[in-house]
Amino acid sequence: MPVVTVDWWSGFGEDKRRQLARSVTAAVVEVTGCRADSVTLIIRDIERDHWARGGVLAHEREAAAPEAGAPEAAAPEAGAPEAAAPEAGAPEAAAPEAAAPEATEASASGSS
Repeated sequence: MPVVTVDWWSGFGEDKRRQLARSVTAAVVEVTGCRADSVTLIIRDIERDHWARGGVLAHEREAAAPEAGAPEAAAPEAGAPEAAAPEAGAPEAAAPEAAAPEATEASASGSS
């Protein structure tokens, strides 16, 4: 009985929630081998004034981004609500971690 919870900014319509439900369910079935009817998906819409990152509410970050030239001022991702900026406030949207030390050491030493 896998249970998956998705917290995202409010503004996505029913069609996007339906698409998400189908896609997440299919992925869980593929990975776990369980039946689709055993997968539960909880989708929680969060208002931007109820979401903070780095101590700054998301709606305040958006308001400041164009003035400061912050990355959040970039165009929204495809399919995102119009006011959403890419990666802004999403818990899973943190910047990718740096390369593993062993990978860095191998390329630095010139070994193949």
